[in-house]
Amino acid sequence: MNVKLVIAWVFAIIVFAIFGVFGYMNRDLLVKDDSNTDFTPIVNNEVIVHNCKKETNKGTLNYKYIVRDNKIEKTTVTFTAREVNLGDYISANNINNLVSEGVTTSLKNGSADFIISVTIDHNINSYDFTSIQSDLNNLEMSLSKIDDYENAKINLGTSFTCE
Repeated sequence: MNVKLVIAWVFAIIVFAIFGVFGYMNRDLLVKDDSNTDFTPIVNNEVIVHNCKKETNKGTLNYKYIVRDNKIEKTTVTFTAREVNLGDYISANNINNLVSEGVTTSLKNGSADFIISVTIDHNINSYDFTSIQSDLNNLEMSLSKIDDYENAKINLGTSFTCE
């Protein structure tokens, strides 16, 4: 047998033996002591997410409310449409171009559909809807300054299904 090959094999065995001894001596650093305990995620029971949905003749409206102690902390309104006309797209674009503190908007469109999302954070009362009210009405979106979830749900109307 070739002497160089034997030396290489002996060297490899010695290196792996050193790794094994090092791992055995430091197993307390490499393995957690309580490895048999199950992982339990932290659940925030104080915050509840409510979703309300309605199919309209123009598209689908989704309202997502993040509620703590029956007070709305954040509202996300999403309007999705598959078949649109120019007026609907102009309304969606006007809403998307609105710049206001506490509001994030996005408009996504493809070849035959568009999606508009309006997100209202925390301070609902500081947001002024008057400049885009006709565009909101055109897309049948209802944005209110009500911060109580039960009243906001009543304000949406009975045509929405809320969970």
